[in-house]
Amino acid sequence: MRRLVTLAMAGLLLFSACTSSSSGGVSGTVAPPVLGSAAASAAASGASPVSTGSPAISASADPSRTPAPSEAASPSAGDENWYLLAPPGDGFTARFPKQPKLTSSATPTKVGDAPTFEWTYQESTHLIYVVGLVKYPAGSLAGVAPSTIFDLGVQGMVKAGDNATIDSQTDITLGDNPGRAFVATDGGQTMKGRLYLVADRMYMVFVVYDSSADTSALDLFFADFSL
Repeated sequence: MRRLVTLAMAGLLLFSACTSSSSGGVSGTVAPPVLGSAAASAAASGASPVSTGSPAISASADPSRTPAPSEAASPSAGDENWYLLAPPGDGFTARFPKQPKLTSSATPTKVGDAPTFEWTYQESTHLIYVVGLVKYPAGSLAGVAPSTIFDLGVQGMVKAGDNATIDSQTDITLGDNPGRAFVATDGGQTMKGRLYLVADRMYMVFVVYDSSADTSALDLFFADFSL
């Protein structure tokens, strides 16, 4: 279960090995790094993952994706007792069934550190809720098409895993912000998530679950995320 969480966070760090071009955008080799040994050990042991960066994995898969209408950002009924997460200055709000645990790090890049945050709530051994945020250095994503960033992020998760596959991808929006919805599987586990790009910030909202999980509240979790 934790292994897919680790792969997902690896996808969030896709531009940490990039260099800055003279125009302020991204240049050089785009190398989405997998998480470091601390996170890998946590994934293997079932402990809470710690976000650390290390290079590098390639991304070459070409999964299909289709355009879709904008996603609703308003909360849904049925979560009145859920924990409201609204970190000051981070530009988002989310709701979890219970208070999530925060892990953070500063991932080194060639244009400066990229603070990385992961809020995780493990409801059971069958279901994990996660919100992730990477704050890339100012201007480092300028001029890069959101679709390119999303492609590399989602593909990087799959390439980091031995048996992971992408089942579907769909272009979405949240307000005026571009996004990507996806579903990936690894063995008997499923990862369902959303990526959103706001300037130099990448947000990720996802769940990891298996066939024994109670998935009745997953739509609430996604609907409650707002930017």
